[in-house]
Amino acid sequence: MSNYTKITDFAAKDGLLHGNPSKVVTGTGLGAEFDAIATAVATKVDVNGALGTPSSGVATNLTGIAAGLTAGNATNATNATNATNASQLGGVAASGYARSGANADITSMTALTAPTVAANPIRATDLQVQLTTAFTTGGTATAFTLTPAPAITANAANQRFRVTFNAAAGATPTLAVSGLTAKNLKYKDSTGTKQAITSTQVPSGWVSDVEYDGTDWVVLSVLSLGKSIAASGYTKMGDGLILQWGTSAVTTGTPLAVTFSLTFPTNVYSITVSVVNPSSSNNTSYLTSPTTSGFSANVSGTAGVNTVHWMAIGN
Repeated sequence: MSNYTKITDFAAKDGLLHGNPSKVVTGTGLGAEFDAIATAVATKVDVNGALGTPSSGVATNLTGIAAGLTAGNATNATNATNATNASQLGGVAASGYARSGANADITSMTALTAPTVAANPIRATDLQVQLTTAFTTGGTATAFTLTPAPAITANAANQRFRVTFNAAAGATPTLAVSGLTAKNLKYKDSTGTKQAITSTQVPSGWVSDVEYDGTDWVVLSVLSLGKSIAASGYTKMGDGLILQWGTSAVTTGTPLAVTFSLTFPTNVYSITVSVVNPSSSNNTSYLTSPTTSGFSANVSGTAGVNTVHWMAIGN
């Protein structure tokens, strides 16, 4: 592509004197001038007609311009799509990052699936029915299993489940959760000391929270260890405390050896006796020789047979 440049300065010839050979305009000079004009015209774009055949340099430049325009249009189209998506997502920037500040745009979340995997969000209705925490055991009385959904990947302190036991606990039972290593089932007595679970504490169908403390699965609510409801009987509490009571006929002045229905395994903390139907209003009761297996009941005063009630507390 070339520009037209005059070859002959015709205006300068007007100032020359007649007879000066340079004043003469020749056909050759005119031809050269028209040829220069024709060349310049042929290499320019005709804005009022069809494009001519461009030179190699022009073609290259035009190709580069077209490629740039195409790439730019594609980028602009992508940006427009991102902007539309951002609008649909309630304000997320086209770059893919969430907007800063509170998510005031999110007013509800619908069509959520049940949280059967750890990544799923939990719904209010799931919380109400303990969907991810309440399960029934499988396995046997000494080797319980639990299969929560989602499964846990490791036994970790403070994990807790609402457990319905499918069978009465046997001797030294264990619980294996999600196929992991089985851990002992324990409970805590009144001193906070962990004790082994027995079948009388966890009967079939028993429901309790069970929490892992880093070593054992601890049953947080257990049934009484046993009882005998009678005139002379006992009851075992879940925390290890034992209450015993009874009624005896005691002759004034003659100690009566009373044997507990159940020997206290460790300690006897308190024994009380009282005369209910004394042979005389002056009679009083007292005890001697207390042990974990019994005591001696005594009545002093007027001779006769007295009804004595007693109660013992221990563990």
